[in-house]
Amino acid sequence: MVVHDEGGSQVRNPFEQELIAPILRALADPTRYGLEAAEGLGVVVPHRAQRAALQQAFPELSVIDPDTHLPARSAVDTVERFQGGERTVVLVSPTESDRAYLLASSAFLLDPRRLTVAVSRAKRKMILVAAQSIFALFSPDEETFANALLWKNLLLRTCTTLLWEGDRDGVPVKVWGGPILLE
Repeated sequence: MVVHDEGGSQVRNPFEQELIAPILRALADPTRYGLEAAEGLGVVVPHRAQRAALQQAFPELSVIDPDTHLPARSAVDTVERFQGGERTVVLVSPTESDRAYLLASSAFLLDPRRLTVAVSRAKRKMILVAAQSIFALFSPDEETFANALLWKNLLLRTCTTLLWEGDRDGVPVKVWGGPILLE
């Protein structure tokens, strides 16, 4: 889990895009992991604006139709389009970080069904890149509070080992992992 302190994004997050760029390139690189767009790698985002930006930035993550030369399938898509599908590795980028926007759109992003679909598409590894504001969200609305608690527990109970801490362009970033298991 990669947690950052960028806090001004709504349906498009250039900071998150820059954070995930080296991860996506490494996973798609045929000399490294070689995960392809059809079955290997998936990037789940909630908003079409973020999907479009990532598809444009990473054309190598699309399967191009030989007749139309347009993307026939992409590794980058919305939660709704990933429903029912799986990939070897899935990267989830919730995009939103603006606290006021998070509260206003909480029924959308914090919907437990949307979170379940996003984090359950991975066969082997799931990487979540998200703003700290999602995990710190507090609302007096009971349903929003309960749904935000699911995100908090995802961070606090599954990723308990701090692997790296630093900053990117002056914005604090922390990388968390699950417990290290010795075989």
